[in-house]
Amino acid sequence: MPNNTGLIVNTVPRHESRQLEDDDLLPAEGACPLCGSTARKAFAELQRNPRVELMSCSSCHGASASRLPSDETLAAYYSGYYDTPVSSSQDAQVGFYHYERLARHLLRHMAPHLQGPSLRILDFGGGDGAIANAFAKQLLLLKAPDVSQVDITVVDPSGAVPQPSQDAISMQKCRTIDEVSGRFQLVIASASLEHIQRPVNELRKLTALLDPGGIFYARTPYASPLVRLFDALGMRWNFMYPAHLHDMGQQFWEGYIRRDNQLELLRSTPSIVESTFDQHFFRTLAAYLLKAPWYLLGQNYGLVGGWEVFARKANAFNSRQL
Repeated sequence: MPNNTGLIVNTVPRHESRQLEDDDLLPAEGACPLCGSTARKAFAELQRNPRVELMSCSSCHGASASRLPSDETLAAYYSGYYDTPVSSSQDAQVGFYHYERLARHLLRHMAPHLQGPSLRILDFGGGDGAIANAFAKQLLLLKAPDVSQVDITVVDPSGAVPQPSQDAISMQKCRTIDEVSGRFQLVIASASLEHIQRPVNELRKLTALLDPGGIFYARTPYASPLVRLFDALGMRWNFMYPAHLHDMGQQFWEGYIRRDNQLELLRSTPSIVESTFDQHFFRTLAAYLLKAPWYLLGQNYGLVGGWEVFARKANAFNSRQL
């Protein structure tokens, strides 16, 4: 594996790459933190001293850092992440430019599967719950499928306080998923699972919190093909370590849902483009151009940067439809 010292391509400026010291890191593990398999192979360098590599897993088809940050390191890294209020920077607390765009995107694909009159949403890693709040507001404006009340639970360790946008929306905050009670018709995990040391543990808990027939949405980085390409060109793609600890693309998600006896895959595609032409023209154009070939080539093409899935929790007596 070559050691590249050339250009570093940074695509997500709000996530700062940071050099970690040995005391900041957990010991290296042989097993994949996504699935527990030892069938792993290093294919890129994330930092040199102490050495941390990006390792692919041939079992789950995800990728993870060879050494994970400690709990204390992650807490310190994210300690000021939500200090900027949404009113002064729309993407500061939600990890998405113009979060209403993402809310509309979710609603377009989820509305046919939702039933009223009340809806419970779990926003995992949602900061101040801006995405779930915007989703609920638009759903109520749509007045279909006859939803008149939306109750949102935000799971996030930050101090951001959720504020509902209208009386028909209620919001509460839990610092960890273990504090959550009840069941939900919708679970959103947008740009959150890649930040967790062992996200599959949280995935199992999120699935357990879904009502039968409930919808699960996840959006994660899928940068491994870009990392490999830039490595071959003598450049280095900025993986945003330690903000991003895992890479979870098409094969990972479709394989995970296929193995999970509770989830049915509804939609699996390159993720929505985060930025907008009016804010970041060239970055947005590059993102659309990179994602477009997938719609012709499918799984044979992976230079998409991010992935998203919509899945439904199966009823006990439903047959699987994959």
